[in-house]
Amino acid sequence: MLGYSVSELEGKKFLDFVHPDDLAQTILAVSALPDQKEISNFENRYRHKDGSYRWIEWRSYPYGNFIYAAAHEITDRKRAEVVLRESEERQRLFIQQAPVALAMFDPGMNYLAASRRWIADYHLEDGDIIGRSHYEIFPEITKELKAIHLRALAGEVLSADEDKFERQDGSVQWLAWEVRPWYTTGNTIGGIIIYSEDITDRKEAVEKLRQKNEELGAAYEQIAASEEELRENLDELVANQQELRESERKYRDLFDNAILGIFRSTPDGHYLDMNTAFAKIAGFASPQEMMEAVRDIQQLYARPEERLRLKEMLATTGEIHNFETEIRCRDGKMIWISINAKIVLDSRGNILWYNGTIEDITTRWKAERELAHKNEELLASHEEITATEVELRQNLDRLTLQEKELRQKSEELENRNRLISTILDTTPIAIFMVEAPSGKPIMANREAARLLGRGILPDATEKNLSEVYEAYRWGTGTRYPPDEMPIILGMRGETSHIDDMEVVRPDGTRVRLEIFGNPVRDFEGRIIASLVSFLEITGR
Repeated sequence: MLGYSVSELEGKKFLDFVHPDDLAQTILAVSALPDQKEISNFENRYRHKDGSYRWIEWRSYPYGNFIYAAAHEITDRKRAEVVLRESEERQRLFIQQAPVALAMFDPGMNYLAASRRWIADYHLEDGDIIGRSHYEIFPEITKELKAIHLRALAGEVLSADEDKFERQDGSVQWLAWEVRPWYTTGNTIGGIIIYSEDITDRKEAVEKLRQKNEELGAAYEQIAASEEELRENLDELVANQQELRESERKYRDLFDNAILGIFRSTPDGHYLDMNTAFAKIAGFASPQEMMEAVRDIQQLYARPEERLRLKEMLATTGEIHNFETEIRCRDGKMIWISINAKIVLDSRGNILWYNGTIEDITTRWKAERELAHKNEELLASHEEITATEVELRQNLDRLTLQEKELRQKSEELENRNRLISTILDTTPIAIFMVEAPSGKPIMANREAARLLGRGILPDATEKNLSEVYEAYRWGTGTRYPPDEMPIILGMRGETSHIDDMEVVRPDGTRVRLEIFGNPVRDFEGRIIASLVSFLEITGR
């Protein structure tokens, strides 16, 4: 087991072979033998003849002046336990950091994991829900919903764009949701995943607007139309139409620019790492350019004291959500962002860095204030209409058109909200991860499987990735060199970017990809995986 001959071990002190970190507990166990009959399941490491250490599990007992012991090697089991813990931690972090309300359950509907958004939407901050029954936490769940969960556990994917959820305290939540099964490595169903979005505020706003429109409609029935009044209000109606077009453009900007930025920084105000989306939000061409230009994070803030307030909140709570502040971009433009961040500690409890995300919410921030202003104007107009019959006659046609356009705008806003919800539920960026140092694929999201035409291939290794995934250098017809692929460079600790890879999918179609690669490290800084994110640029 240790690689020695019997003669090489006879007469040697066995403590000389014990790993230095295990020596103290081994001596303590041996010293305890005279006071008890045996020691079972004791684990420590012994030095192999080749210099490596092997994990050993012992069963020992004293007899006279001797110690008798039997042992077997458990090195592979220990390594498997480490790999399992790392895999579970990666999964937990993916779910916890998800920007949507997301929860994962076992077949008995007990919680395995939940995102921060889920905890916030359902007001579950007061207790730990992991391991508890979903039906215990929400006793108001109906038989119909339970039947849906059973159907998902049987393999179905179900969803609803709008569903009423009556809470035990009498309150009502309106939800959009999707339920789907998740599978174990043996391709059996291990439970279900539930995605949801609380649309109560939107639902109530639409209902209030509908009621206001009905009130206005009742007033309009009492007034006769006039061709002369149409001509008098024509210029005002044209202006209103232009305002609506401008509002539509702003909402379109909000949709097109909803990009998530990711960063890592030190408490004293230095960026350690960031992605391209983060740099572009701040107006820089690349992360490297931004980190060279921004030496102190505080200089980025429109109000430097906001950075100090964020730092104090992190020191108190350990993490923050939806921290909104204003920053100054490279070109001097001011934008509003929303920050989610969490501190990362070493084994002694000292702060190593902050991990977090930012989202450009400038368009939404302005749109919300413009919408509030429009609502105030609408209420003021309604008060003026109800004041006198003469004023109602003068404004009839303007209000009639506004009613129609506001109803159309409400439908457009509802459609856009559904579209934005769909984008948040399904990340549009392809993500692919391999294990280090083997190169074995361990994760590919839906977009990655779609672009590659295939998901995780168990036979893939570091040496044959370009072959099994049919990767070529764009325009040459030659295999992409493995040593230049971002996924391989990430396994060696390098961050990289390419835009000249072509992949031939199983159906014969070809796509050109832009790829960003990064190494994934454990808490001790060792590279345990390599991750790439990519998107199709065939038609660029």
